[in-house]
Amino acid sequence: MQFTRMVRTSSTLVLVGTVVLGCSAVFPRPSISAPEPSSASAAPASASGKPRVHPAEAIDAALTDERLVDVIEARDFRNGNEPVVRFDPGEGVWKVGLLDYTEPPIVHLVLVDGFSGVVSGWEERIWNYDTDGFP
Repeated sequence: MQFTRMVRTSSTLVLVGTVVLGCSAVFPRPSISAPEPSSASAAPASASGKPRVHPAEAIDAALTDERLVDVIEARDFRNGNEPVVRFDPGEGVWKVGLLDYTEPPIVHLVLVDGFSGVVSGWEERIWNYDTDGFP
């Protein structure tokens, strides 16, 4: 999938191209002095607690997963759904996807390793507002 440009307006990051995905948060860039781990020796999430992969890089990696692309393309974006971009420090992964406001609400997530940037899994489940909060 190819994007023509990345646009940042106030607190919204939008990738413009075939698929548009946004998130309503501003994320600081990880420290440049932090050493880049190799895929074989990536530090576990509990070692530092902070991802080395920037949220925009996680979104870019997630959009290589055809399952997420299929979900996004089948929706009228932001009409009964919401993009989700969250880092889970316990698992050391970015969770990037879409929350459908159906009954019950269903979330479609690509898991991206927060240290290597590699797509590590797929998750589809009922969104629980008590434990997951609000996007």
